[in-house]
Amino acid sequence: MQEARSISTISEFLLHAGTEYIVLDVSRGIRIVDNQRFFEYENCTHAFPHPRQTHAWLCIMFWNKKLNSEHYIWYVKLPVDENSLIVAAARDQFLQIVVDSLGKSIDDEQRLKHGLPENPCVFTPSQQMRADCNAKFKKYLADNDVEDAFKPLDDSSTWTYLQAPSVQRWETLSVQNIADIIVFADQTDIEECLLKHLEQYPGPVLNCILSTLEGISISEKLSKYLGSLFYKYTQEQALILRALTNGNLNIKTQLIDDILATNDKLDVELLVVIAGRHWHLLRDSERLSRYMKKVAEAMPDFTLFKGIYSDLVQIPSVRDHLLDFLRNPERSDVVASAIGDLLSSTGHV
Repeated sequence: MQEARSISTISEFLLHAGTEYIVLDVSRGIRIVDNQRFFEYENCTHAFPHPRQTHAWLCIMFWNKKLNSEHYIWYVKLPVDENSLIVAAARDQFLQIVVDSLGKSIDDEQRLKHGLPENPCVFTPSQQMRADCNAKFKKYLADNDVEDAFKPLDDSSTWTYLQAPSVQRWETLSVQNIADIIVFADQTDIEECLLKHLEQYPGPVLNCILSTLEGISISEKLSKYLGSLFYKYTQEQALILRALTNGNLNIKTQLIDDILATNDKLDVELLVVIAGRHWHLLRDSERLSRYMKKVAEAMPDFTLFKGIYSDLVQIPSVRDHLLDFLRNPERSDVVASAIGDLLSSTGHV
């Protein structure tokens, strides 16, 4: 293997170590990142498309079939600059931590099992995120015909429950087992099961299902069904909106337009989900104006307005639209006050 000093990216380290790897962007939902594009992010030749809290949040899974059948996962967050480019110094720091911890090659099974030491570039995911990432990896391997790939319906107890929730008990189910099946919702039998039984599941199971749906593409049929549940399940509205992250574009656009059209003050969590999962819909100037007005109305001290602005301005595809909104003289009194407060607290936009 080449000396560590000649390797400048995580991608190069993993390749020179003889591993195969998959990268998930978990900044805003869960998306598979093409390995070449990840290399471009690391080399700062391409802006990271949707950072969160000034970081690129990543889940990296790697394995070496020549050594063993184990798969290892790192949860990594790398800071980005004002242009949404990954900060090279932080990448280098993380890579040095990896080399110091594992050596110059990934062939020490015991070291790998212990994971990486605590450092600013590593984060601990929630139980749900961990389950959803694991499930996403399993589906990727299955879709690519990897030998011994996971088969979702082999977990008979979880699948039996999902098909007969009124008969089976749910307390013994694990978050991971549920995610492992729901991530395959593009399969007809699993989708039909959800369409038939989703409203019968207790809250904890429903929440797990909706969370996993957030990271996969779902059909128009399932998107329409979830949209129909939005006003029925008032406690789960934010989760339903998140579950539509990769749903049918027309259906989720109409739902968000309906939400923004209400005269009522909107729930803060809903507003956060729109920015966090459906930011691409805010590239429409009229929708962005309606949305930011709702954000300004949500908190009298404009804390949410400043937070949402700071969040959205990091996203390259939204940044110019947001700046145009701030410059637009046609604004309500509450928006004018919110913008004034933003400018006084930051000094610039």
